[in-house]
Amino acid sequence: MSCHGRVKTVLETEIVEVMSKREKILITTEIHPDGLRHLKDAGYECVVVPESDPAQTHAAAPEVVGIVANASFKFDEAFFSRAAQLRVLGRKGVGYDNVDIEAARRRRIRVVNTPLSVIEPVAEQAILFFLALARRLIPGDGAVRAGRWREPGNLPGAELKGKVLALIGLGNTARRVAEIAVRGFTMSCVYFDKVARPEAEAALGLQRLGFDEALAAGDFVSVHVNLSSETRGFIGAQQFACMKKGAFFVNLARGPVVDERALLEALRSGHLGGAGLDVFEVEPPGASNPLLRLPNVVLSPHIGGASTESLRGGSMVTLDIVRILRGEEPVHGVA
Repeated sequence: MSCHGRVKTVLETEIVEVMSKREKILITTEIHPDGLRHLKDAGYECVVVPESDPAQTHAAAPEVVGIVANASFKFDEAFFSRAAQLRVLGRKGVGYDNVDIEAARRRRIRVVNTPLSVIEPVAEQAILFFLALARRLIPGDGAVRAGRWREPGNLPGAELKGKVLALIGLGNTARRVAEIAVRGFTMSCVYFDKVARPEAEAALGLQRLGFDEALAAGDFVSVHVNLSSETRGFIGAQQFACMKKGAFFVNLARGPVVDERALLEALRSGHLGGAGLDVFEVEPPGASNPLLRLPNVVLSPHIGGASTESLRGGSMVTLDIVRILRGEEPVHGVA
């Protein structure tokens, strides 16, 4: 073998060794190519495991320094105890109730998210629910497909114009809902939030009310709060009783924020005119869930925050992951 050949072999060996020592990022969710490219360009090896495969996710834990995750898999003490090298967990989207924040803090694992990426798709989904419910889109669609034409029960209901929208929680997404409702449909808008939002009030003519007062005022009631111990079961029988007869209820927050049994009773009794649900207490909902069989309910499979644009925006949580791994501060830190 020539000297040149031996040098080449040594260099190739060194390259292989360097490549094998690259730090690993675990990806358990769909990721846009731009987000993946950012990790690879920064020198990290990407380990892709479907979120639906918890055994493989746990098996990969000891070798990774970072994670890109979605909302389903539970990152708890048991998981973190296996992830000795883990330094940062990035959640696509705004919610992080599937992450044990205190356990992460104890182990000095940073948590980041992408709160701005889901504002537009969730807001548009809320408006979609309002329209589908008020205009009875789903029953009308079913009637046409079944050969029934303009039956009284399938005629569209009220317009959005001039109706009152009650927002429970007024974060960034709820404010965008208010903006579309007020400026696009000339609805009035009230809100309940622990924190006053004077800027939004001035810009959009919003009125801040107490919890029960806001519920009672709305022709449409839309929930936009994070899931926590405080908000679990936040909307129950007492709250539904506060709402106007015939009001429409929409939940794009988290399923456990709402007591589904109480919601079912309010719908069956006719007290509520209908509901739009993107989230459920148990996901996916079982085939026996009676909400699936009610004609005045519009459903979607927890995709309110999903769009072509938000896939890329959420995937760019990789920017903050790389920042933290380089010893820099993130833009959207949770913990």
